[in-house]
Amino acid sequence: MPLEERRVFGYKGLEVKTSGRAGDDITRLLSSAVMGGEGGMQYTIRDIPAILKGYGNRMRFISLWRNLSLAGVIGACARECRLTGTAVPATFLRFLSFRQLYQTENPRRKGRQKARQGSEGESFRQQALNMFSKPHMLGFEGVEKSDRHLLYAFVEARNERTKNIIQEAGYEYIRSFLTVAFSRFRPVASGSVSPATTDDRPVIRKLVRDFYRRYSFYFDDTAFARGTWYLLRENGRIVAGVNAIPTEFVIKNVPGVWGWIMMKILPFAPWFRRLFHPRLFRFVSLGWLFHIPGRADALNPLLESVCALSGCNTALTWADDRGPLYETLRCEVDLGTLDRMLNAKPGLVYTRFTGMSDSEKDAWYEAPVFLSGFDFT
Repeated sequence: MPLEERRVFGYKGLEVKTSGRAGDDITRLLSSAVMGGEGGMQYTIRDIPAILKGYGNRMRFISLWRNLSLAGVIGACARECRLTGTAVPATFLRFLSFRQLYQTENPRRKGRQKARQGSEGESFRQQALNMFSKPHMLGFEGVEKSDRHLLYAFVEARNERTKNIIQEAGYEYIRSFLTVAFSRFRPVASGSVSPATTDDRPVIRKLVRDFYRRYSFYFDDTAFARGTWYLLRENGRIVAGVNAIPTEFVIKNVPGVWGWIMMKILPFAPWFRRLFHPRLFRFVSLGWLFHIPGRADALNPLLESVCALSGCNTALTWADDRGPLYETLRCEVDLGTLDRMLNAKPGLVYTRFTGMSDSEKDAWYEAPVFLSGFDFT
């Protein structure tokens, strides 16, 4: 059953609450929240209700209220993450849209502000940070204080505020990843690519688990919750596949010189705006992308077909920049025009380990991180 909203603690007009569903206030805030940090790519996500529905009852919301008005919210998703076949309970933080976490607006006045707050104010701040570091406080069934657990989040490299918050909560930087864009001005579908059926799901799950068996943070509990699976088959055999979620962003900023050109000039070019338009950037978000051994060549017709069948000219995916999938995409796939222009800054993976030895932690540092478009839309 969904966890009802409850007040966890408060201090002088500030309250922290948790709930197992997104009420109207939370949905409105997430629909208008600008994601990303100052100086980096910034955007708002459309269709938040469908995204929240995809997480089902796995999501809890931590909300900060100031004088009875919602000031910020973070989602915490419970899942099992795998590494070389071993599953560990995990909590993934997303929608990192806190406008403030009881912070001093001017860092130069931090010392004086802290003195005025006193011990009660510091206690409130610490309790708020504990919500991001102690999963047993979130109300998930079967999560105990002493359990082995992973907490993790993705943060844009330039998002200094969010990095500061989660570092203060005890999270460690472990890996980095990059956005990869596939685009075609006129995508054409291959006759070998078609939507998967329900009967294909057990085979898909096995093939994808095999493909990502050496990756960390692998999960597939929501692999069929949203979007459409497309498969490339040869003689009835599945050669490659991917989950595709049609997505819409409103882009507020793209950094760098090329970003300025993309935002200010190229949207007026008839061909380029098929690939990207800041007022409504329509693309396909890719997750669980795989191919059987020795058939990376199948990714080109698969991805072009996904774009054609989804009615989009662009597809985005995310990959660990030291992982084999990233190397395959860069070396074996003709990504197209948009990827050469995007010049996206790295995303960072931050993790807090609970109840794990140093040797266990090392394995998660060393393995490439699994990322799915499901967590980026």
